[in-house]
Amino acid sequence: MTEDFTGLPVGTRLDDQLPGITFLKYGGIIGGIVVDTPSGHVASFNDAPGCEFCGSGARITFSALQRSVSLHVGLLPVTGVTVQQDLRLTGLDAGGMTVATAIANVTAGAGFDRTLDLAIAEPRIATVVLEAVNDPALLAAIAVRDITFEETTAGQADFFLTGPLGETLVQGGAAADIPVTIMRIGGSSGAIAFTFSQLPAGVTGSVDPNPSLGTGITLRVQADASSMPETRLVVLTGTPAPSAGPAPRSLAMVIATAPKLRIFGSADIDFAGCNPQGARGSVTRDYWVIRDPSVTGPIAVSLEGLPTDVTGTVDPQTLSFPGSAIGERVTVNLSTIAGPTVPDTAATLHLVGSGIDLPFSVLVHGSCPQQNRNFVIRGQFGYLNANSVEPSVGFQPLKGAQVEFFRYRSDWYDDKVGETYTDEQGLFTLDLYASIDGDYYARLRLFSPEVEVEDADNSSVWSIDTAHQSNSGGLIEVGTIQISRDGGEGTPRAAVWQGFRNAAREFPDKFGEAVPGGFFNVQIWRGHLTPLTWYDEVHWAHGYRTGENGNPYRATTHEFAHVFRDVLDGPESHWHGDDLLYVYGRGHGSCIAPVTGSANAGFAFHEGWAEFWSNDTTCCPGDESNQDIEGTVAHDLENLAGKLPGNVSDQRKGMLSVLQRGPNLIHSDEEFRREYALQFPGIPVGNISDGCSGVENKQAYFELDPAWQRKNLVVAIEARQKAIAAFKEQQRYSTGLRTFMLRAAIEETSVVIQRMNEQLVELDRGGPPERYLKQAPFQRLRRAEFLSLRRAIQVRALRDACGSVPSEQRREIERRIRLLEESRIEDAALETLLPLRAVAGDDASHPVREGGQIA
Repeated sequence: MTEDFTGLPVGTRLDDQLPGITFLKYGGIIGGIVVDTPSGHVASFNDAPGCEFCGSGARITFSALQRSVSLHVGLLPVTGVTVQQDLRLTGLDAGGMTVATAIANVTAGAGFDRTLDLAIAEPRIATVVLEAVNDPALLAAIAVRDITFEETTAGQADFFLTGPLGETLVQGGAAADIPVTIMRIGGSSGAIAFTFSQLPAGVTGSVDPNPSLGTGITLRVQADASSMPETRLVVLTGTPAPSAGPAPRSLAMVIATAPKLRIFGSADIDFAGCNPQGARGSVTRDYWVIRDPSVTGPIAVSLEGLPTDVTGTVDPQTLSFPGSAIGERVTVNLSTIAGPTVPDTAATLHLVGSGIDLPFSVLVHGSCPQQNRNFVIRGQFGYLNANSVEPSVGFQPLKGAQVEFFRYRSDWYDDKVGETYTDEQGLFTLDLYASIDGDYYARLRLFSPEVEVEDADNSSVWSIDTAHQSNSGGLIEVGTIQISRDGGEGTPRAAVWQGFRNAAREFPDKFGEAVPGGFFNVQIWRGHLTPLTWYDEVHWAHGYRTGENGNPYRATTHEFAHVFRDVLDGPESHWHGDDLLYVYGRGHGSCIAPVTGSANAGFAFHEGWAEFWSNDTTCCPGDESNQDIEGTVAHDLENLAGKLPGNVSDQRKGMLSVLQRGPNLIHSDEEFRREYALQFPGIPVGNISDGCSGVENKQAYFELDPAWQRKNLVVAIEARQKAIAAFKEQQRYSTGLRTFMLRAAIEETSVVIQRMNEQLVELDRGGPPERYLKQAPFQRLRRAEFLSLRRAIQVRALRDACGSVPSEQRREIERRIRLLEESRIEDAALETLLPLRAVAGDDASHPVREGGQIA
């Protein structure tokens, strides 16, 4: 039988209007809509409201399994462009396996007479997918004139499953419900029983109803309060009765967990570095407790399970997160008798509050010797931003960044002996205690309780180490270290981190409020051309400048404004829906309508808010009343802020309070003005066009040059390959544990190179920013898999080393394995045995002499 679209009105969005056929969303986004052409009514498959760069494609399922399917296809014309494109039709069975394909070359505007035929011996085709082959410019506008298939009663009963896009986030507290649709085929009517693969640790799940006789189920997942951050691919499998289908069918979903409290610090406390105090000695360690915004406190903190002859205190004993801080520091002080060895003991740092009962294990061990090589280590870290962004500014202190301290060991992994944070001048100092001479160094990490910056290729917080220096003189003077790129012409990661931290600190420092969404992550992607914000995670393009001369941190503040606005608007699942509607990943400019004309108020408000918050406002004469233009929105928001009483900080806090009125209320300038009037009933809102004059800004926002970015990425890959060669050379003359450490470094670097090559492939493929944004859930899963693999590589190397080291060293290896397998404290010192060196030509650090000269 053949079905066409003649009887359907123009504008009909296709679902199940035609007998025996159901139209699903291609890629979960794109649907079909009936349009009129000189050839009559056809189905156009580029219907994604508000989506500028979603491309074109069709996904069609049948009520019965088919032996043959035939489509007459074509391409709708694109004004001013000649489009010739291969179209591919793929037939899939109910299990998602390809059973047939057909390809035809089609020219846009040449009608809809090209035929794509699928034919197989047995009726197995459950779904067909029609899409363009290699269309990076997304010019193909696919259309179908008619569909020919067998009778709707043919074939065997079967089914398949469809579920949500993106990932599902679960935390301790309310359960998360994941709806799953059962697409029944060929008269499928029996029961289907469901099971699912391993969930993230601390998460339980159930299926309702189970078994199911209908066309849908709900997977309900619940995380306990102590669940750790984890992202896992979960496979839901439906096993049918004979009347429902011939075989089990599966659906893969990404499920992530996020704890309500996270602790960053040392997973173990070794008394070897104690501070002697007569017959006793003490060790002090600082931990940062980072909270989810839903946790307000108070949180009681206690230390439990200490070994004999060890006493301890925590300060403070109650966390109240003053000033709505994202995190609060907890200082643990342990004291013991000098001399005797403290046996390995798992003490517990216990956090208890409303809905919170979280134990964090800390391994306490070691002997406190009488110290005689105590010393002070001090220095300063700063950065040099790109000269085009901050000309003549020079050295700037890096404020609030983490500094860790290590003792170098040539045959072992280095010992972490302390940590602190830089002050407002970028200075750091710490008293350290030692019984023998040794070489020590400081490690700067772009981490604070507000934000961390990590490299996407190795999923580690970016860091640099200072030169090794002996403690024999009682003072290690690190000096002033300046971080820069390309001699001050490029943008170092340190400037990016500082821009984001400064933006986040406005909330507690100026507003007395916590950052919505709390602690957030910025990833540096070498293969990106422009920054993208994925809900509460920023994907920053490597080398992208932080702003412009006169507004040097516009871009970092802009992306941060997306983070907190999106969090205030609703949970991550809501953000996915908005992204489908408004397509947040676009090239854009203040007064530029999207190239294909699909401007919308949702996208304009999303960008307009970020432009307002980053002091990047303009107006757009000719569009001064058009809320679909982001510059117009930003200009109106600035006008509304100016009507509020008080200073600039008071006005910004007032505008923030409008967003805070509730989730899912504001997706346009009109809706913001409505909520503004309710929040401030005595203040007239005026007109959206008030005060607009001058010349409109028709410039698009800056994007990196693909060729330049590719060149740098290839250089970075080659540098990692040379690092592997160097590790292999070291293996030739290494013994003991060092041999296994080098083996682990080679394996880890090989995986990092693989991830970098994947970025290179994506960069070469090209395409609009939204294509990268749509990959974010997959990339988050890949990150979780990489972290697990890296830890497994380390554990395997340590286990293999146990048989090759002296017995007295075996205990220390076993201790590290225990920490890797059991600790829930996020300790960067456990990430890897040998940290990867910086890539040549990348961000560099240099000592600075007095007067600002590079040493």
